[in-house]
Amino acid sequence: MFTPFDALASTFYTFIVLLNAVSTYSAVYIHPEKFPQIWLVLDIFACNSAEQPLQILAIKAVFVYVIFFMGGFRFTLTHLMYYLDLVTMAGLVYLFSESNQAKKVIEQASKTWIVEARNSSPSTLTLYGLLTAALYTPTVRPRIPFLPSFSVAHGTCLNSLSPHSPFRFNAVGYVTYEEGLDAVKSTGDSSQLQKLVLDVFVHKNVKAQVETEGLRPVLLYVHGGGWRMGSKDIRDPLMKRLVTRSHWVVVSIDYRISAANAYPAHLIDVKRAIRWTKRTVSFFGGDPSFIFVAGHSAGGHLAAMAALTQNDRRYQPGFETEDTTVRAVVSLNGALQLHEPPARAEWFIRNICNGQADAAFLRDHSPVALVEKKEMSRVPFLVISGERDAVIAVKVGEHFWAAYERAAVGSPRILPTGDCHHLVVPGAHHSFHLFWSPRAFYASVAVERWLNHAYDVMKGK
Repeated sequence: MFTPFDALASTFYTFIVLLNAVSTYSAVYIHPEKFPQIWLVLDIFACNSAEQPLQILAIKAVFVYVIFFMGGFRFTLTHLMYYLDLVTMAGLVYLFSESNQAKKVIEQASKTWIVEARNSSPSTLTLYGLLTAALYTPTVRPRIPFLPSFSVAHGTCLNSLSPHSPFRFNAVGYVTYEEGLDAVKSTGDSSQLQKLVLDVFVHKNVKAQVETEGLRPVLLYVHGGGWRMGSKDIRDPLMKRLVTRSHWVVVSIDYRISAANAYPAHLIDVKRAIRWTKRTVSFFGGDPSFIFVAGHSAGGHLAAMAALTQNDRRYQPGFETEDTTVRAVVSLNGALQLHEPPARAEWFIRNICNGQADAAFLRDHSPVALVEKKEMSRVPFLVISGERDAVIAVKVGEHFWAAYERAAVGSPRILPTGDCHHLVVPGAHHSFHLFWSPRAFYASVAVERWLNHAYDVMKGK
């Protein structure tokens, strides 16, 4: 005899199985041209299945047992869904196997970028390393609202920290009093000040590193979120690897977002963060003359724009004479092409610029178009694209690489193997690098290698 409780268990199981089946299918077959209306939602589910297949399998095993115990398998529909679930599980196993194949691509790409890579072999990634890295929590120092007056020695004296645990200075303000006041007045929202802060991550032994090798290189990281959301508190394997393995100083920033603030307020904030970093990062053991910028999605666009408009007075109101140059850029599925296609351009003008822009403005803020201008002072770029990214198609990275190469003809190289490299990560979706998965770790190895190589070349090592 069936009970309402049995029917509820069967219905719930059916819903979860169908949801997992769609997300797993999307992880393998999604393409932006195929699903123009639902590309963003599908990519979120697909990315979860592609990067966490083993975790989902483990949950599924427990879930099936619970549904069986609750009586859900008394219905024929539940048995049919179970067979579909088995197919989905096979797909998840395939996705995990595919994730590990990224290692070959990383190794091949590294050989073309770097003559000699240091301290960054992908073979060092083990199951134990995945588990311990995924569980790490940075040690947090209380908020520093204004310019710190302490020295490097003072900031890194906590020798009780684990050598694998970064030390985090939390919510450091990077704007002046007048700039903060203007941000509040222009929006009537005092919470805007919470967006004008950054975190600084250093290795626990940064003091010893500075004493033996000098100030460390700096990576300024700009989060994504479609220019309308996101947070500096979302961290990925790359940030941890750079701090714990290569002893870089990592600065992760927040910035004002739309619709409360029209673009280019976002870009101005990134430049303010660069200004702060150049003035202050030496207090944390960082070298202000070696600042690299990285960003994901919208953050990739802002990082590229900051590099391509360095020292541009139009985007440095109140600090026009400040040096905002950077050494190189890493774009992780960056939105490097805003003026095409027309639908994306219209969306950006309406929702991000609040209607206060035109096609010419948008072209001037599309890195793909901007990089070809001969008067631009170009820096090296590493462009990472996900093969199955349904938000920013692979062809965007290809177009940027081609435009950079055309513009660089006849110009002296900074890096011996070329100043723009494009890596397509197999099977990767838009936010793959945010997960603690094999593919994300191998991609972080690639970026770490490239950054270390670029730093060594520029440093003259």
